[in-house]
Amino acid sequence: MIKNVILFNDHGIGDLIWSKHVVNYITPHLTKNGINCSFNHKYNKSILNFDKNTTLGSYHDCAVYISPVDYQGMYPIHSPSICVVNENCLFINTWLLFSHSFVNNIYNQNNPESHPDNMPANLVNFDSLALLTNDVIDLIEKNCNISIPRATGDMLLPYCNKNSSKYNDIDNFFKNQVFSNYVLISNGDSRSGQTENFNIYEWLEPIIQQYSTWGFIFTEKKFKTTYKNVMTTSNNPSTQSLDNIEYMSTKCKVLFTRSSGPGHIFFNRDNCFDENKTIIAYTKYKNTAFLYDKGTCNYVWSNIFTQENLIENFKNILC
Repeated sequence: MIKNVILFNDHGIGDLIWSKHVVNYITPHLTKNGINCSFNHKYNKSILNFDKNTTLGSYHDCAVYISPVDYQGMYPIHSPSICVVNENCLFINTWLLFSHSFVNNIYNQNNPESHPDNMPANLVNFDSLALLTNDVIDLIEKNCNISIPRATGDMLLPYCNKNSSKYNDIDNFFKNQVFSNYVLISNGDSRSGQTENFNIYEWLEPIIQQYSTWGFIFTEKKFKTTYKNVMTTSNNPSTQSLDNIEYMSTKCKVLFTRSSGPGHIFFNRDNCFDENKTIIAYTKYKNTAFLYDKGTCNYVWSNIFTQENLIENFKNILC
């Protein structure tokens, strides 16, 4: 009898954020049925909070149970719709590209029609995450003899958690600043090929200089600056987790991402349903830009990777 469901993801920051939505949907249903839920990943446990009933662990702790038996050129756990049962534990990979529905219905490398410009569904959004969630639910139901309601994309879109006492420091950070508005910029490089990795700070320098009443907050300190309106999330010791970056995003009027890492944490109900907020995404294809685009905020996308285009878009928004 399965007593423990171990969900895991050994990929990057963006992948970790996608998995959080899957895990947070499933965990309460497992708890209700008396089954423990764990989520294992390769980062520090404090990088991202999960449902209070989810036990967090290291990917290396479960690797021994899921490793190298060849299955058509792949590890069993790396094959769509395959899970591993070990005694009273069920191991399931929550990486999106291992999802049966994603591989078969959305992304097929052998099918020319699966080119991003031709896809009827977005590559990565909450609707495709719902397909992954329901694939995981299928595996759980099959092995645990329980029933879990199927998820939809809108059901997975969260509110930002604003109940942490550590957010008082972030509130004070914004209250003590002199800037009228803020831009939060996810400026880490993308490793998945969905965008071009240009130097965002250097390209934005004319905007930073011209709009001195705006504060520009970068998620990574990859530059030297003398501008007093430029900050990084590391300026404040409490803003080192993805949860804190997400909370900061709700305080900023403009959010910039290249569909990489921390940029995925911007997509929550507080931001996407704020008509006074703008989310800018620079990606090669529009359907890799926004994890959620059904809200009332202003979504701006571009695949023109030039400094002139970036400056023009920012001027249109900040004016």
